[in-house]
Amino acid sequence: MEALRITTERGDGWYRVVPVGDVDIAVAYQLGTAIMAVAGSTVVVDLSGVTFIDASGVAALVDAQRQVEAGGSRMELRGAQGIVRRVFEIVGLQDWLTDEPAPTG
Repeated sequence: MEALRITTERGDGWYRVVPVGDVDIAVAYQLGTAIMAVAGSTVVVDLSGVTFIDASGVAALVDAQRQVEAGGSRMELRGAQGIVRRVFEIVGLQDWLTDEPAPTG
């Protein structure tokens, strides 16, 4: 298992949250916390560096999305690949994913 690292970048009207590593029950709350820390503008979660995600990671993203939208903002999930994309397909949330590249700097 690869330890999770999370960075954030600020752009013009958006924040990019970049988790890298495995998102499992031990660290899912960290991802949700990082997303909520930048809520208030569009939050783009760049999943391209996520190598594994379990149900608790998906639940953290679902919860964060609900909270971000309840606050009047928007959250986008971009860059999911391989097993991460497959997990979203299995749970029926593939429509949450976009193939657009995440914004940079």
